[in-house]
Order: sequence, then structure tokens, then C-alpha cells
Amino acid sequence: MALDRETDEAKDTARLTLFQAITKTANELSKHGGDNASALKDLAEAYAWLNNTSQPH
Repeated sequence: MALDRETDEAKDTARLTLFQAITKTANELSKHGGDNASALKDLAEAYAWLNNTSQPH
């Protein structure tokens, strides 16, 4: 179905976007430290939720 395909594509886009943000934040954290740790945790939890929506993260 077209809606299922659109939903899958939206999920894939969200996963990729979150993964890129996680990678960028992790790199910044390793270089500079600081407040990025909480941002990294939030991004990782969002990514985990996208991969397993039945589990609270």
C-alpha cells in the first residue's frame, strides 16, 4: 500500500536524521565535552524508540 510505503520511508528518514545527529553530537562531545551529553542521551533514546516503539525509552 502507498501509505505503508510512505510511513516506512518517513521512518527511514527519521532514523537516518537521528543517526546523523547522534554521530555529530558524539563527535562534538569527544572534542569539546560540555552540555552535549544530555543532548546525546535524548537523541539516542529517540533513535531507540524509532527502532522499537513497543518499549518505553
